[in-house]
Amino acid sequence: MNGYEADDIIGTLVRRAEKEGFKSYMVTPDKDFAQLVDENTFLYKPSRMGDGIEVMGVPEIQRNAGASKRRSR
Repeated sequence: MNGYEADDIIGTLVRRAEKEGFKSYMVTPDKDFAQLVDENTFLYKPSRMGDGIEVMGVPEIQRNAGASKRRSR
């Protein structure tokens, strides 16, 4: 899809899937995708060294956001 960035396409597809009742998993280490996480959309985050994954839903995103705010103070 020329003229579109991958993150825009991913965002569009997960929102379409949500409207149709699907659960979606965005496979990316990019934390910016956390803003798209909701009850039916998850962040499937591979580790940097290939030794595991982390599946993040709303509770995990909220917990990480709280930790980030505490670190920035």
